[in-house]
Amino acid sequence: GTYPLSKPTAEFSRMLYAAKRGNALEQRNLAVSYEGGYLVSKCIEKASVWVNDIAGFVTHESDT
Repeated sequence: GTYPLSKPTAEFSRMLYAAKRGNALEQRNLAVSYEGGYLVSKCIEKASVWVNDIAGFVTHESDT
């Protein structure tokens, strides 16, 4: 069976670090990971959070 990881993989940790610092590509990758359950447990709510972060970033960038 599938069991939760005791700690995040290096790949996930790198993605999360970059996403939290505004990297839109990594924010998208996190959204896809949460949506499909890649490297993390599937969680549509968390996927939505990262999608909304991307949308807000794109909106602010287009305003300048």
